[in-house]
Amino acid sequence: MNSQLLNMGLVLVLVQVSRKLNLEDEGNKQYVQMAYVTSNALILALSFFIMTRIKAKNDTTPLTYTEPKPMAQEQTEITTTVRDYDLGELQKQVKQTLISVAILGFIHYKWGYIQPLFLQSILPLKSACETKLFKVHILNKPAEGDLQRPWKVESPFGNLAAPTNEAAPAAADNQTAAVTDAPSKKAN
Repeated sequence: MNSQLLNMGLVLVLVQVSRKLNLEDEGNKQYVQMAYVTSNALILALSFFIMTRIKAKNDTTPLTYTEPKPMAQEQTEITTTVRDYDLGELQKQVKQTLISVAILGFIHYKWGYIQPLFLQSILPLKSACETKLFKVHILNKPAEGDLQRPWKVESPFGNLAAPTNEAAPAAADNQTAAVTDAPSKKAN
């Protein structure tokens, strides 16, 4: 939750900073474009460095997990190694970065928006340094607790959509009481 609040606060601060800067000025526009390209180049270089660390460790510890499927499809059990799992997660992150660059590049080229480039020059770098791969392979934190594989996909909305454990039993008790009361009313 703190990370989400920090991200929201950072976005609000960056929006205010971008309003203070004259981003439409041609000189400032070039600086923002260079910052965006440099930021994404750093993220890709960091990803390459993480890949070399993963391959150097060559952790062949077996890892078995069930992959959650959307829309109540049958879950599949996957058996892999820690090395292959980490490389797969890294590949997902690189794809996400490249898709983001393509979309933002199109938006900037087609409509000339500069503020998203300014925001995305900073936010992805922060996000890249908060990933579990970064924590495990760059910061050398042990893969325990939150960092234990398989990693859970974090929802951008946190636990807002998930039901709480306290409300579920109370609702179930109310439904049970309603069901047991209904037949007794019919009997009278």
